[in-house]
Amino acid sequence: APLLLALVTLQRYFYVTQRAICSLKSTCIQLFCLFIFVSTAELHLFSFYDLTHSDTRPRSEHIPFECTVDKLHHNTYYEFRSKIYPKLALVAYTVVPLAIIIIGNVLLVRTVRKVSQRANCKAKKKRSVTRMLYAVSVLYTVLTSPASIFLAIAPASYQLAPAFRLQWTLLRLLFYLCHSVNFLLFCASGTFFRQEFISFVRSNCVIQLNWRSNRNHAVDIDGMTKFEEEILNPPLKCRTPSNNSVTKSERRSSKLNETRSAETPPEILKNSKS
Repeated sequence: APLLLALVTLQRYFYVTQRAICSLKSTCIQLFCLFIFVSTAELHLFSFYDLTHSDTRPRSEHIPFECTVDKLHHNTYYEFRSKIYPKLALVAYTVVPLAIIIIGNVLLVRTVRKVSQRANCKAKKKRSVTRMLYAVSVLYTVLTSPASIFLAIAPASYQLAPAFRLQWTLLRLLFYLCHSVNFLLFCASGTFFRQEFISFVRSNCVIQLNWRSNRNHAVDIDGMTKFEEEILNPPLKCRTPSNNSVTKSERRSSKLNETRSAETPPEILKNSKS
C-alpha cells in the first residue's frame, strides 16, 4: 500500500505537469511491475517460515507452535530476518514512499499554484487541492512511521515483554487507519472529489430506483389474472378472423345477392341495366 500511494503521487504529478501521458495501459504495466517487485522481495518469507517452535520462548511440549523461523535449522536467515530485514523494510516500504509522497505533493502544489496564477483561477479551488495534498502527506507520515520504526528498532526478545502486545496492537491500528481514512480525508479536504462522489452516489440511487420500479411493474404484469389479461389483451382468434369465417361470410353474401336478384321484377332489372 505505501508503494501504491507513492505510484499514485508520481502519476498525479506527471499528469499535471504534462511530462508523461497516463493511460490505462501504462497504469496496468506499472501495477504489474510493482506486484512483481513486492512478490520477489517477500518471497523469502514463504521459503523459510513454517509452523514450528517459538523463536523467543523456550522449547517445550506445552508451548504451542508458531508461524516463524526455526532458528536452529536456519540460523543465518534468522539473523538476517531479525536484524537486517526490518531495516530494509523500513527503508523500502516507509522512507522511500514517504519521501516520494512528500516531495511529489510539494511539487504538485507548486505546479497547481503556478497554473492557477496564470489562468486566474479561483483561490478556493487552489486552497482545496493544496489542503488535500498536504493532509495526505502529514497523515501518512504520522500514522505509518511508528509501526515501521518499532519493527526496525525493537529486538525479537522484546516480544516477551508484558507491554509488547498492547503496543504492537496500537501501532497496527494506526498503520491500518492510515489506509482506511484516506477516503474520508479526500471527502473532507477535496471539494472536487466530494462533488464527484456525491454525483456518483446520486446516479447510483437513480439507477436503483428505476430498476426497482421496472421490477415492480414486471411483477404486477406477471401477477395479473387470466381474466384481466384476456380483457386487456384479447386473444388473436378474436381479433383476426380465420380463413374459414371469411369464406363462410362470402358464401352468405353471394347467396343473399342471388335471392335478391331472383325476387326483383324483370322491369326493374331492365331499367337498372339501361
